[in-house]
Amino acid sequence: MDIDHQVSSKWVAHHLSGVSASTIAADIGILIRKGEIPENALLPGVRPLAKLLGVSPSTVSSAWAELKRYGLIEGMGRGGVRVLGPPPTPFPIRYKEDDHYGQPFKFDLGFSVPDITLLPDIRAALLNSGQWKFNDYQRDRIVPALESAARRSWPFKPQELQATDGGYDGLRLAIHTFVNPGDWVIVDQVTTPRSLDIVEVSGARMKFLERDNEGVTPASLAEAIALRPVALVLQPGIHVPLGSSMSARRARDLAELLKESSILVIETDEQNALFDEPIFSLSELMPDKHLYIRSYSKSHGPDLRTAVMEGPEDLISKVHSYYAFGAGWTSRILQEALAWMLDDSATQALVHEAAEKYRQKSAMLTRALRARGVSTPEAAGLEIVVNVRDEEFARGYLKASGIAVQSGKQFTNGDRLPWLRISISPITSANVDEIAIRIAEAAQ
Repeated sequence: MDIDHQVSSKWVAHHLSGVSASTIAADIGILIRKGEIPENALLPGVRPLAKLLGVSPSTVSSAWAELKRYGLIEGMGRGGVRVLGPPPTPFPIRYKEDDHYGQPFKFDLGFSVPDITLLPDIRAALLNSGQWKFNDYQRDRIVPALESAARRSWPFKPQELQATDGGYDGLRLAIHTFVNPGDWVIVDQVTTPRSLDIVEVSGARMKFLERDNEGVTPASLAEAIALRPVALVLQPGIHVPLGSSMSARRARDLAELLKESSILVIETDEQNALFDEPIFSLSELMPDKHLYIRSYSKSHGPDLRTAVMEGPEDLISKVHSYYAFGAGWTSRILQEALAWMLDDSATQALVHEAAEKYRQKSAMLTRALRARGVSTPEAAGLEIVVNVRDEEFARGYLKASGIAVQSGKQFTNGDRLPWLRISISPITSANVDEIAIRIAEAAQ
């Protein structure tokens, strides 16, 4: 139906199926998505519409607030409320920005991925993954073999376990199970682009925490708690991209601040299955209010597509129920393969050897940069961070030199010093000097 630029209260009332705030929001949302209320149209004022519907102005205000949270309308002060149009198809904005300009690079240091020559061969694992009942539609949380193997190597005494389709899928499940649009979620001011995208696409509002060399700061957490957030997303182990880990003292201080709250602590562990560094986790200190997600992609291979989530029974049960909206369970073949690899002594030796070679690569590049006047902090993991004078110039200069790197802006929010994230996987003794020279030139 064609309507004027200003949508009348009478027209809106005629198209509503009810007068509760949620019904008004749902019906108007459908009209916007169908295009019956076009982009840039002005919705009626709160009081005129409320009077016509016979409801309080707060009811209409609540409906408008819900539509704002979904990005369908925006307030214009005295100008009223403007329709933004149907929302675009969600996509991971920050992760998508991790592009390569459509060209090959001599040295691809942009993606923090393992050296494929250092990953275990999964073929033997797949050939030995035949101990469980396949082709069964029973929605098991996790196969017994993987549960046993994961428990033996878990960084603290685990409660209930749930297999997921990778670490980020575990985070997505946790966020969508427990976070509603408009909720506040507390996030480290520096974290992975995909984590930020996952929280943002849920419709949640993010509050960023300041950090120092021990982890997020207690002062910033205390301030954030006043917003009554529903969740806190942290990396207690090897931090991506900074390479540091939360200290035991900091974990205790944060847990003390959180003990009286109902905030769900969601901890992601992307690289500790590879490096086996000590972890001081809030999950261990908050047994009733946490989910801990461990990924095995960097240690055992991305095509395993399997991570393990740990938490108390009531929370894991809710995640498992939400999982039924999708696949329902993680491939038992891949779970069995990962279980075999976690228990196989030869695979364990390969993972330990790979971790040592990554440490050597990181130290090699750090020394080469420092020799050329570029200071970079000691870091564990598959990347280092390099401070630069101008982020866009440095990235463009390296691009012209045939080197792909990742911009620091994708990992954070707000004011910060410019820096680049550099993957250390491709570093060798043959190329480290050439790479260090170019990075040093770009950083100045």
